[in-house]
Amino acid sequence: MDIEIVKWAGFFLSFLAAFLFSLFHLSLSSFSKIALSRFLEDKDKKYRVDILDKYDEIKTAVGFLRVIFLIAFLVYLFTIFPRLRFWPLWLFLISLGFYFVLFDSLPRLLNALSKKRILSSLSPLLQADPFSRLSLAHDHENQRIGGRAGGNPGNLG
Repeated sequence: MDIEIVKWAGFFLSFLAAFLFSLFHLSLSSFSKIALSRFLEDKDKKYRVDILDKYDEIKTAVGFLRVIFLIAFLVYLFTIFPRLRFWPLWLFLISLGFYFVLFDSLPRLLNALSKKRILSSLSPLLQADPFSRLSLAHDHENQRIGGRAGGNPGNLG
């Protein structure tokens, strides 16, 4: 009985995380750097400059975490409804329906209605540590690969 509770809790938590990151991803992607700078005008200058410098890395990290939580949601969907393994076409169609309705269309609709309110409510996530750690790990990996080749990875000549 306890395992069932854990499965259902994981299912709902992964759904909630995937939905929130989908909403955050779409809201963040709808802002350009200039629009984001205007949106953050009332914030501290150091905070604004830091966010604008890391804008691309934050957007990539949010997209990455969105995909991770979507995969977790689909794994929990498969473990909660194990009979779907006998009908892979239905599993695919149900997963596709969940994705398009719950993780793409609904966040787009909410974003179209109030994109500034969504970004302001999720703005504390912009300074979250996992985003900076993901971007630092990516930078470290690029430096390691470039160092092994004996040159700068950006230097083609």
